[in-house]
Amino acid sequence: MDPDSSQSKFSLKLLVHKEEKRVIFGEADNNFVDTLFSIMTLPMATIVRLLRKHRNEKLKAIGCLNNLYQSLLDLSTDCMSAEENKWLLLNPITSSHDVCRKLKLNINDEEPTKRFMCPDFSCIRGCFLDTCLISTCDLARCRHCGKIMNREVEYEDSTVDGDSDDDVFVSTLTTFIVTDDLRVIPNSPGSSILLLCELGITDVSSLDNMSFDFGVDQILNLLEGALLSKNPLTWMVFPGSSCIQGLGVDREKPLVNHLTKNETARTLRTLKLKVTMQKSTSKLLFADGDCDLVEFIFGFLEIPLDNLFVTPLSSFSTITTLGMLEVPLNDIEVHEVSFGIEQGLELLDASLRSSEAFTGSILKRKNKTKN
Repeated sequence: MDPDSSQSKFSLKLLVHKEEKRVIFGEADNNFVDTLFSIMTLPMATIVRLLRKHRNEKLKAIGCLNNLYQSLLDLSTDCMSAEENKWLLLNPITSSHDVCRKLKLNINDEEPTKRFMCPDFSCIRGCFLDTCLISTCDLARCRHCGKIMNREVEYEDSTVDGDSDDDVFVSTLTTFIVTDDLRVIPNSPGSSILLLCELGITDVSSLDNMSFDFGVDQILNLLEGALLSKNPLTWMVFPGSSCIQGLGVDREKPLVNHLTKNETARTLRTLKLKVTMQKSTSKLLFADGDCDLVEFIFGFLEIPLDNLFVTPLSSFSTITTLGMLEVPLNDIEVHEVSFGIEQGLELLDASLRSSEAFTGSILKRKNKTKN
């Protein structure tokens, strides 16, 4: 990331409710809105990494991706199909990565993307006759000769050329209204009046204008607020306000519900896994799955959160886990369940809002089967 970008500070004009310490909306230029929209380009692994640096105990309430991320950090490369896969999962790169380097305020502190190729010149010469093999990781092996692809390729990125005032995502000629719940609309007098009416505000004397300076730390606070509340702007500006509302997620209503019938038809093959549950509490203790299941779960970290830890399975680790959980052997039962794309989406749904992702998704499935 550009060092100047990490130190940048900008000012945001806010309309606030004085007594309630609540943000009504902000008037923002392209710099703030570009940074706001850039959050949509961040893979989950990047979000977890950024928020781990900006530690907040309340983040445990949003799910268990932190556990998944830590599991991958702790996992030996011997457990991976290829050494570079661990690096690629922890450092996912999106198509917008280099474009975001143009941002005047970029919260993603990753270095510019590097590209590597095989150091063997015979393989390089063969690139002109065959597909040229290039990797963004210097741990990958050349599929032609098997050597580590650690020869850095000179790469000129056209997306970061040109005037620093160039547009990134939105036009520099437009200003915007950003509501407390992060709706972004073009700025106009009519829009602000409609918004006040929508919020039921009739006494404008209770409102006041203020200026708020924001940088990387403030945007990370805003990201936290977006994950944990319905009032991210108030969360950022008035962190102790009593007006901040939690998300109050309905656990019966799925968050992940976007598959069309055609997409559902393209299901992955159904997997079988054994789940060990505590009989007295109906809580899932752990699941025994093959590499396909583990790859699916680690794939959550690449998407643009019971505790979802992943460890290699052995008899000793099973006994150790039961000991850590203080569960007697006569209080467990084992079930075999089917696991396909629908169950995978239910697991992703549960991991985004629960600290017991597998228990929530598997129990839901088990109860459906009984009925």
